[in-house]
Amino acid sequence: MKMLKKNKLLALFFIIIYCLVYGEQMNFDIKYLNISVAKLHFSLHENELMVKAKSTNITSFLTDNIDNLYVVSYRDEYIPVVYKKMIKQEKYKENSTTIYHDNSADYLNTIKNENFKYAVSQDSREIFTALFYLRNLDLQNQNTINLDVNRNHWQVRSGFVKKCQINTILGKKKSILVKLDFKKIKGAVKIKSDILTNNLVNEKNSLYFWFSDDQYRIPLKAEYQTSPFSVTWLLTNYQK
Repeated sequence: MKMLKKNKLLALFFIIIYCLVYGEQMNFDIKYLNISVAKLHFSLHENELMVKAKSTNITSFLTDNIDNLYVVSYRDEYIPVVYKKMIKQEKYKENSTTIYHDNSADYLNTIKNENFKYAVSQDSREIFTALFYLRNLDLQNQNTINLDVNRNHWQVRSGFVKKCQINTILGKKKSILVKLDFKKIKGAVKIKSDILTNNLVNEKNSLYFWFSDDQYRIPLKAEYQTSPFSVTWLLTNYQK
């Protein structure tokens, strides 16, 4: 009996440590023409968000192969402090660090030996922390978030579409569907960057997100239009 109790306490200890170390984790399957083209992994813990995007074997027939890593250190309300990008694509490479201050940011790309200082809004976020911040807002209201995308000032506006029930890896879930529209506010030069960021932040296309209609606001599904077919993100695993 004592041994059983000891084992239970030990198991609980490891569960607590796991949650502290790994926090929230989620995996997505990115599909194009209903074919899995990439896997996406989010890991959130201790004010750091890590995003990994890696192509599947079939990707080379449809688009560039990618093996990308994004790491964001952030403060309150997901305001970024340091944003690192390690981009490995067939036609584009980047190893950069962006350090944010109140009204400016310093950008360094070691591959191209580029070093820039540019202006940002005090509440600017990059695309990934902006999506996590959005989860904390009232999704049935219109919301506007300032974005820093490739050293250009953008805004994303979210609008409530409807509540609906969808099938997910977690079973049937009540969800809130929101529509995200992007608008470039300042920045005339189009800067080449990674496929994931370029596809998400685009004035021509809307991005739709289904969030669970509960306290966790789990992103269950996403969809955005690309010519000529749409791309879908499907949640394949969630841990908290």
